[in-house]
Amino acid sequence: MAAGRRAARGLERPPAARPPRGAPGRPRRLRGSRDARGRRRRGGVRRRGPGGRRARDGRVAPGARARAAGRRGVHDAPGRGRRVSAPTAVLVGLRYAESYKHTLALGYLKAYADAALRGKVRTVILERGARTPPERVAADVLAEEPAFVGFSCYLWNVDAVLATCRELKRLRPGLLTALGGPEATPRAEALLREHPEVDLVARGEGEETYAELMLLLAAGARAPGFGTGVAGTLARDGARLVAGPERPHIADLARIPSPYLDGTFRVRTGDSLVLETSRGCPLTCRFCDWQNKQPRRWFPKERALAEVAAAARQAAGLFYFVSDSDVFADKARAEELLDAFARLTRDQAIHWHFQTTLARIDEGLARRLDSFKFSLGAGIETVQRAPLRRMARGFDRARTERAAELLRTLAPRLSVHIQLIHGLPDDDLAGYRGSLEWALARKPDVLFLPRALALPGADFGREAARYGIRHSAAPPYEVTATESFSEADMRAADRLAFGVLNVHRSGPLRRALEMLEGAAERRVELHEALWERLKAALPSAARAHALYEAGSALSQVMEQEPFNWWALPPAERVRAVGETAALCRAEGGGAAVEGLLRAAEADALWAAFVESPAFRPLVGRLLGELPADSDRVQWVGWEGFSREWGVCPNAAVTHVLSSLHYDHFAACPHPHGRHVHLEDFGEWEKVERLFAGGHRSVLAVVLSNVYGILPEAKRVPFLRLVRECTHTLGRLVLWFDGAGRSPHEWRGPHPAPGQAPPTPEGVRRELAEAGWACEGGARTVSLSGPLAGKVSWTFLTAVPAGAARDPKAVERVRSFAQDEPCVYPTLRCNQDCVFCSSPGEGREQTQAELEALVGRGGPTLSIEGGEPTLLLRRGLPELAAAAKAAGTREVVLCTNGAALERPEAVRALMKAGVTEFNVNLPAHEAALFDALTRTRDRFPRRVAAVRNLLATAGPGRTRLTHVVCSRNASRLPEFAAWAAGAFPGLRRVAFNLVKVLGYVRADLGLVPRLSEAGPPLREALAVCRARGLEAFVDGFPLCHLTGFEDRSVDLQKFPGGDYAHSFEKTHRAACASCARRAVCAGPREDYVELHGDGELRSL
Repeated sequence: MAAGRRAARGLERPPAARPPRGAPGRPRRLRGSRDARGRRRRGGVRRRGPGGRRARDGRVAPGARARAAGRRGVHDAPGRGRRVSAPTAVLVGLRYAESYKHTLALGYLKAYADAALRGKVRTVILERGARTPPERVAADVLAEEPAFVGFSCYLWNVDAVLATCRELKRLRPGLLTALGGPEATPRAEALLREHPEVDLVARGEGEETYAELMLLLAAGARAPGFGTGVAGTLARDGARLVAGPERPHIADLARIPSPYLDGTFRVRTGDSLVLETSRGCPLTCRFCDWQNKQPRRWFPKERALAEVAAAARQAAGLFYFVSDSDVFADKARAEELLDAFARLTRDQAIHWHFQTTLARIDEGLARRLDSFKFSLGAGIETVQRAPLRRMARGFDRARTERAAELLRTLAPRLSVHIQLIHGLPDDDLAGYRGSLEWALARKPDVLFLPRALALPGADFGREAARYGIRHSAAPPYEVTATESFSEADMRAADRLAFGVLNVHRSGPLRRALEMLEGAAERRVELHEALWERLKAALPSAARAHALYEAGSALSQVMEQEPFNWWALPPAERVRAVGETAALCRAEGGGAAVEGLLRAAEADALWAAFVESPAFRPLVGRLLGELPADSDRVQWVGWEGFSREWGVCPNAAVTHVLSSLHYDHFAACPHPHGRHVHLEDFGEWEKVERLFAGGHRSVLAVVLSNVYGILPEAKRVPFLRLVRECTHTLGRLVLWFDGAGRSPHEWRGPHPAPGQAPPTPEGVRRELAEAGWACEGGARTVSLSGPLAGKVSWTFLTAVPAGAARDPKAVERVRSFAQDEPCVYPTLRCNQDCVFCSSPGEGREQTQAELEALVGRGGPTLSIEGGEPTLLLRRGLPELAAAAKAAGTREVVLCTNGAALERPEAVRALMKAGVTEFNVNLPAHEAALFDALTRTRDRFPRRVAAVRNLLATAGPGRTRLTHVVCSRNASRLPEFAAWAAGAFPGLRRVAFNLVKVLGYVRADLGLVPRLSEAGPPLREALAVCRARGLEAFVDGFPLCHLTGFEDRSVDLQKFPGGDYAHSFEKTHRAACASCARRAVCAGPREDYVELHGDGELRSL
C-alpha cells in the first residue's frame, strides 16, 4: 500500500482533451489493444496464455487466469519476457430512463483517468437499466474480468446497485466494489456499516478520487484496506472504516476531459444526453442536496460548443438536458450559447432543456429563447411566504410574473416548465392549491408537481426533526407529513397533482380551460373537475389513475404522467374533447372555446382515418405512378401523427409544431427532417425555407392538413414556391378539412385573424393562379364527431400546368423515382474522414428494409455506408447477389477500399454481382491522406486496393471519387497527374465538392469557395483530358467549369435539364438571365447558405 500511495502522489495532471485520432502526439494503439470504449480489437496476434491455452488480443483464455492465479497470487506478477495486461475497472450506470444512454458522471471518471493514467488501468463503462435483474448485470460485469467495480448511485437506483454488489461478492468475493454519486456521498458511513458487500464510498466530486484509486489499482493495491487514506473516500479496512481527508472541488473545470470529445461516449440518433456547462449553485435551498454547497465554476464555453458539434456529427434527433443549476446566471455567456446552439443545428429535431430562476429572464433573453428547440424549467416550488422562508428560498414575485409574461408574448415557440412542491414545512393543502392556482395563471406548457423529499444530503433530511418533517427511511425519502401538512392532506395533494398534471399535459384540453374567461381563481377546481370526468369516460384515464395509486413511492415521484394524450386511441380523444366541451359550456365558454375543441376533435377524427385500412391505398392512388416508398416525395404534416408519415417511409419530411402538437421530451421519428413552428407561418422568409434547396427535383409534394394555416394572402405565393421546386413531371397532393385551425392554437398573434378554412373551389382557383392544373376530380372523406358533427376532408392532386402526361412521360417519372436507390447495411467505418457527410448518423437499415429495397430490382443499386466492406464476411456478398437475383443491372459498391487489396475478396464480390467499385480516395500522398481520414499508415493499403481492383475487376469496373475540400483543393492538378501515373488503366475519376453535412457542419472552413477551387479544378480536368482520364464533376455550376462544361454530372446525366436527382441545388438571381440555365442545376443550396451567390456568373 505504501508503494501505491507513493504512486498516487505522482499522478499525472490530465490534459483538457485528448488529441484527435491520428493527430501528432497521440500514442498509437498496438494491435490487439482495446479501443476508447473498452471493446476488444480484432486482428491481434495470437499468443500463449498463462495457462498454456491460446488467447487473442492479449485476453487470457477462459480458465487460464484462475490456474495462473493459483501459481502467482491473485494478480499477474511481472514475469521475464511476459507482457502483463493492465487491470480492468468497470463503471456501472443503472439508469432509470432508457432514453439516457450515458451516465455523464461515469464518462467524466473514465475520461479523466484515461488521460491521467495513460493505459495503466483499463476502464469500461457498462450502462444498464435500473430494472435489469442484478444477476444479469453481475454477469455482464464479470465478463470483463474486472479487479474493481464502481457504481454511480442515485435515489432511483441505489437498491438495484446494492443488490448487484451482493451478487458480485457472491460470485467473486475478492472483487473490489465502490459507490459514488449524490446518493452515496451523504450516506457513506451507513452504507459501509450496513452493507458488507461495499468496500469503499467516494464522496463529492469523483474525477480526481477515481484517478488516484486507479493508480493504486495499477500499483497492485487490493483489499483489505484498498483506498484507505485517499482524499474524498471512506474505505473499509477489515473491521475499521477509514476516512480520507476532504477533497477540495476542482477549481479549473477545463482539466476534466470531455467524454463527448475523447471517444468515451458514442451518440446515437434519438439519444437523450446530459450536457454540463457549469457546476455549483448560487442558492442554498434546504430541500436540495444538489450542487448548492459547491462554489460556482464554469467549463469553457468553447468546450460546450465542441461537444454539441461532435454529437451533431454523429447523430440527430437529440434531446439535451443542460444540468447547470442556472445556465442564465451569466447572461452574456448564455446568449452566446443560445445563438451557437441554434446555429449549429438549424431546423433539426434537436432540443435543449435549461433550468433557471425565472426572474432572470429579460426581453433580450426572451427573444433569444423563441425557438421550438428550447424549453425552460423554473423551480418555483411555492409562492407562499412561510414555506419560502423555512426552506431559505428567495422569490421575487413581481419580477417572476413579468418574466413569465415576457416569455408568453416574445417567445411563443418556447416551452415553459414550472415546478411546484407539495408537503413543504409551514405549507398546507390550501397554500399548495394557491401556489398551483398561481402557476396555472402563468399558462405554462408543462408542470412538474412532485411531493417534497427529505434527501439525506439536504437540510430537510439531515435535520428532519428540526423542521417538523416525518419521512420514509428508504429512497425516495418522501415526506409523509409535517406539522402543518397532515398525512391525509398529503395524499389529497398527491391526487390533486396527478389529476392536474394529466389534464394540463393534454394540450387542447389545457388551452380550452385557459380560455374560460370566468375561470380566474378557479383553474385548479376546473382541472380537478375535468379529470374526474375523464376518469369516468375514458378507460385509459381510469387505468392511469389505478396504476398511479398502486405504484411505489419511487414510481409516483418519477412517473407522474402515465396518461399521454397523443397515445390515446382516437375514439377516446374524441370522447375527451366532448367531456371538455360539456364542462366548458357549463362554465360559460363561448364560440372561441367551441372552435378550438372542434379543431381538436377534427384532429382526433383524422387520426382515426389514418389508422383505418383506407388511408394507405388512397395516398397510393393520389401519388399516381410514383411509388409510395420513393425518396423523391416531400411530406409536410403535423408533429404527432407518426402513422401518417409511415405511408411514405423514405420521404423528406417537414413537421409543423405548435404548443399543442409537440412533446419536448420525445425524439422525433424523423430526426433528419425539417421542423417549422406554427408561429413561423406568419413570417414568409421562414416559410420559404421549407423548400430551400429544391430545384425541379421533387416528384411529389404532400401537404397534409397544413394548407389552411397559411394566411390567405400567402397561399398563391406558397403554391408557386412549391411549383418551382417540383419536377416538370411531378405532382402536388394536398388535403384539408372543413373545420380549420382555431386561432387560439397560436400563442402569438394570429397572422390572419378571422380567416375562414379553405374551400375546394377556393383552393382550385389558387392552384390555377399559381401555375398548377388540377388532375381529376376532388375526393372527399367524411367522419362525424359529437361536437363538430360531420367533418369532411377534400383531397386534390395537381400537376404543373402545361406538363405533358403521355405514357412515355409516366415511364420517365418511374425511372427517376428508381434512379440509383441506395442501401446502407452498416454505419460503422474504419476511417473518420473530416468531410464525412453521415458519420454514423441515423440507424442501420433492418434486414426487412434491406430486403425490400434490394428486391425492387431496377437499373442500379448503390451499396453505401459506413464502410460496407466491413461486412465482407457477414452479408455483403449475399446482399449483392440478392440485388442481381431481383433483376438489378448495375450494383455499385461505394467503398474506401478496405479489405479490397486481396484479389480473392474482389473476385468474391464480383461473383456475387457487384459490377462497379467506386473508391473514395481524398489524397495522393500519405500525410494528407492521414490528415483527411484521421487514420495512420493506411494510405499504402488503399493504393494497393485500387491497383488490385484495376487488375482483378478491370478498368471498366473501377472508379475513383475525390472529395474536394479546402485542404486538398489547391492540389487537385497534382492528384490528377498522380492518379493517372499511379494507376495505369484507370479510366474514370469524379471530383465532388464537399457537402455541408455531418462533420462539416462543425467545421465550415472545409468548404472552399467556388472561385478558389474552380481554377485548380479546371487545371485538374485539363490533366485528366490530356492523360486519357474521363472526369466527372459534381457541386460546381457550369459558370465555374468554363471549357469543361461537358464534365458536369448534371449535364451528362440529364442533358435535357430534367434534374430529378438535383435535390440540393438551386437557381439564384444570377441564373435568371444565364443562357445555360436550362441545362445547369445551379450551385448547392448549402453552399449558397454558407458563402452566398456572389460568385455566380450569367453566361
